Amino acid sequence: MMMFVTGLCNGFSSCVLTASTIATSIVHSKLDYCNSLYHNLPKFQITRFQQIQNSLAHAVVKAPKSSHITPILQSLNWLKINERIDDKLLSLTYKVLTTTQPSYLYNLICLLLFHAVD
Repeated sequence: MMMFVTGLCNGFSSCVLTASTIATSIVHSKLDYCNSLYHNLPKFQITRFQQIQNSLAHAVVKAPKSSHITPILQSLNWLKINERIDDKLLSLTYKVLTTTQPSYLYNLICLLLFHAVD
């Protein structure tokens, strides 16, 4: 593993950038895994996920922990956790409604829409 990491790093700044990219990929994949299930979680649990993302953002841009997180997230083009959850749900709903696939979700959404109209 060390040989692989050493091979990726041509210089110190390149190594830091590579480590930052790898860390970001790993953490965001874990935060996004099944995040549509987090939709109705209590706020304190969403806050725990947000704290993880905030720590990662501070580490990536090497900002002090006391700095405001919103400008940092905007500079990285990252959404906050609750926004990521909403984006995932809206994207999935749009995909299901426009492609009718997977059929079980399409039938569920259509059934819910039909009952909402009544």
